[in-house]
Amino acid sequence: MVAVVAVLATTMTSLVTAASAASAATPTRAVALVVDVSGSMAGAPLGQAQAALTSSVDGLRSTDSASLRSFAGDCGDGGQLLVPSGTDNRDAMRAAIDGLVANGGTPTPDALRAAVTDFPAGIANRVVILVSDGESTCGDPCPVAQQLAASANTAFTAYTVGFRADGSAEDELSCIAHATGGQYYSASDTAGLQKAINSAIQAAGPATYVALGDSYSSGEGNAPFDSGTDKNGGLGNNAPGSCHRSQVAWPRAVAAATGLGLEAFLACSGATTDALTRSFKGEAGQITAMVAKDPSPDLITITMGGNDIGFAGVVAACRLNGHGAGCSTAIGLASLAAAFYLPAKLKAAYAALHAAAPNAQILVVGYPNIMGNGVTSGIRCPWIDGTHRVALRTLASGLDSQIRSVVQSMPADDHVQYVSTLNALSGHELCTGDSWVNSIPYVSDPNRSAHPTKNGQNAMATTVASYIKAHYAGLTISIPNF
Repeated sequence: MVAVVAVLATTMTSLVTAASAASAATPTRAVALVVDVSGSMAGAPLGQAQAALTSSVDGLRSTDSASLRSFAGDCGDGGQLLVPSGTDNRDAMRAAIDGLVANGGTPTPDALRAAVTDFPAGIANRVVILVSDGESTCGDPCPVAQQLAASANTAFTAYTVGFRADGSAEDELSCIAHATGGQYYSASDTAGLQKAINSAIQAAGPATYVALGDSYSSGEGNAPFDSGTDKNGGLGNNAPGSCHRSQVAWPRAVAAATGLGLEAFLACSGATTDALTRSFKGEAGQITAMVAKDPSPDLITITMGGNDIGFAGVVAACRLNGHGAGCSTAIGLASLAAAFYLPAKLKAAYAALHAAAPNAQILVVGYPNIMGNGVTSGIRCPWIDGTHRVALRTLASGLDSQIRSVVQSMPADDHVQYVSTLNALSGHELCTGDSWVNSIPYVSDPNRSAHPTKNGQNAMATTVASYIKAHYAGLTISIPNF
């Protein structure tokens, strides 16, 4: 185990380097940060705003092409572009924020007109984050914002922040946001302003999502599969091109439900924790591939560990000898692996994920219980007796507990959370009257055996999406009926 941790620690270092190199990747969103530095901001308000703005720069995604503009002065003055748009300008933004000086009026309409010229060409997702403490001194900016947003050449979405603003100023800023399809936030101190700006950054455009893992994320069991992942690898399923990423896999349903942009779907049937950092089935390690596609995702989901303890072999052994020692031995060995071998592998894997994407929320998704229990299950699956059905369910519960325990042992700053899907298929397990699990064996491709069907995928998606809605308030979530 020590050797495993050491190897992954070395890999983590290389992944961090890769993430840094990828930070100059093609930007996916343009963010114009526009700051009111009129006379009313002088003194303590400006100092508070500077502290909040400096901290909030860290919340920008590495794929954001961000710019910084300040405005104040007479009507017709759109302010000063302090830092041109770019993905590698965060230090320059912090330095410019530190040098802000407050003096003059509040020509908000002119600042909006100038801000749209700050966007680089070729990026459709364009966002203005406007921070101000008062009403415009140069007329109503709301019609200007509405007009600019309606034109294809100047279209943008505004997220406005009122800092210690009175009611009239709040109404004006709220109107700008709503006229462009954005949102208004209110703040009265440094902490509130930082939170408001970060909320605006998160809300602006779809948050990014990456799905990693094994067959219980790839959607194995639900053809058709994505081109290039649809080869039949035979028993063992280790041939190149056989990752079997299904078009109805639950990560895709989660993305549709939450509005998250699924930047990379990299889960691969048969993957173990080693496949996160090493080539598998002809593909790069999943973390390496993630960094190349999206170096700073907001959310990562992962199922991992089942193949490390040989769960597929357990299912096969119990199908062949579900009344005897073969099944018992396989379950016992897998239970020992889950207790003594798996924890170190998982902990190192989650640490590697955090090192590669330090700002991401990492959502570890557990495995569903696939084996039904009771008289009906015995009738429908005579190949396994009641004792071994219970033992299989106990193995699933034990694996669920082990993964949860590892997640709970991770440092809070690693942003690793756990969502259990143990009961997601309750009443629809294998051998029940309305099973949402593929039969054993699945004749056309044995590797699809014992994996959730489309209904099972939807059940898992509902569990995961509901967790996201409850725990990640910064994301825009809308849970449909799957």
